[in-house]
Amino acid sequence: MRQTGTTATTARAVNADPAQTVFEYTGKTALTVVSPTTGNRYRFEKTGAQLPVDARDQATLLYVPNLRPVRAARG
Repeated sequence: MRQTGTTATTARAVNADPAQTVFEYTGKTALTVVSPTTGNRYRFEKTGAQLPVDARDQATLLYVPNLRPVRAARG
């Protein structure tokens, strides 16, 4: 089944797929990014929120202001 959304409600993401990279939000308010590649919805609730990002979406999220890759996700 295709993933339709991912949400971070805490500052740390858990249960990440090894093919994903964790991105951290550095902005001041919440941010939602919808990938044009997969349609996945990434919701960063607050500064410091971290989410695992599908490998297919990583290139897109690199261009989003206030998002930065922090590490490869571990399963």
